[in-house]
Amino acid sequence: MKFLEYSFAKQIALTMDRIYQNGLTTTSGGNISVCDKHGNIFISPSGVDKGKLEEQDIMKISPNGQIIGKHKPSVEFPFHQHIYQVRSDIKAIVHAHPPGLVALSAARKNPMTHLIGAVKNLIPHTTFAPYALPGSKDLGENIANEFMKGFNVVLMENHGIVIGAKNLQEAFLIMEVLEHYVLTEIKALSVKSQFTQFPEFHYKPYALKHYEEKSVISKDIMDEFIYLVKRAYRLKLISGYYGVFSLRVSEHAFLITPHQMDLNDIDINDLVLVNNGKVPYGKYPDQAWTMHADIYDKNKDINALIQTASIHSMVYTITTNSFDTRIIPEGYIMLKEIRKCLPESYLDIIDISKQRPVTLVQNNFVLVAGKTLFQAFDRLEVLEFGANSLLMASQYEHIFQINDDEIKLIDNSFNAW
Repeated sequence: MKFLEYSFAKQIALTMDRIYQNGLTTTSGGNISVCDKHGNIFISPSGVDKGKLEEQDIMKISPNGQIIGKHKPSVEFPFHQHIYQVRSDIKAIVHAHPPGLVALSAARKNPMTHLIGAVKNLIPHTTFAPYALPGSKDLGENIANEFMKGFNVVLMENHGIVIGAKNLQEAFLIMEVLEHYVLTEIKALSVKSQFTQFPEFHYKPYALKHYEEKSVISKDIMDEFIYLVKRAYRLKLISGYYGVFSLRVSEHAFLITPHQMDLNDIDINDLVLVNNGKVPYGKYPDQAWTMHADIYDKNKDINALIQTASIHSMVYTITTNSFDTRIIPEGYIMLKEIRKCLPESYLDIIDISKQRPVTLVQNNFVLVAGKTLFQAFDRLEVLEFGANSLLMASQYEHIFQINDDEIKLIDNSFNAW
């Protein structure tokens, strides 16, 4: 069952669990609501453990003010109500205290979302609501005033974040991708990096051609594919909004994740089989499919690709810093020399190979290749761990690399492909 097919109360309980399990709020912080077509507002309760919230805990407030449920509504219900009153297009609100966004709320700084093209497209503008007492009428008015101006993402001074959207899944995904980006920005600031600002990468224009889906792909292959997507999500190597996985299944056919679907909500039926440049009727591959197809056509050694914006690795795409893989043997064995490409250098980007299995596209994304999807996953994990370690090591006076003689010995002893 897909997320949006659940009752509103169930959606709120599931989203709160997802927020809590992903470390985006605390037991006592944050609240979620949905407004139905009749004007009823479903909202998380006050004083109930966020880690154990269930469908029956969700409160309902009718348009005439009747409160239905076994708890008290969140004390911050007033600002939810204010937003719904001034923005009829908003049907779901998420308020939480993600650490990175709380840091910005304390520093009174808007995130520099323009540094990553996909983030800027999703969240072109953010703003601040002036501080007021939690649960107060003033706070509700302060936040609603910003939503009245057309903002959908509002940082609250010394408090947290409020996001409004057409449904709860979209509101959560916006918050998650923004928090991931903000952590990247903060990591970059911590090592006093110089930011770069290259243009957004544009995929080749295409007109989808379709075929009647008859090809049968092993269920084991598709199950493993979904397992690795979900595992990458749990490890924050991807977000629900952004991440592309693909796997070659024959010379001219590959599986790829679908276009604009929550990657934590997909199953094997959502995967798209691109076959000779055509896709099944009724299915839509991620817009990156043309680039993946070009890579598979160019390099027969590559059977799997993962494209993402993982938190630590992305520091090296939005700054002038270079990523030196020679800090531990595993890093060099798995990653070799990492290339940084400009977004307009398409031929360089698709020149990823077993000799150069990782490409950083500046201000856009990370791309890793493998001969299997598991190997590509392993490589991405090593990349992200290495980026994190390198950023932490940067706090010290000097970083020592494995020397050239030892690198030659590694080259002669290991083949990570």
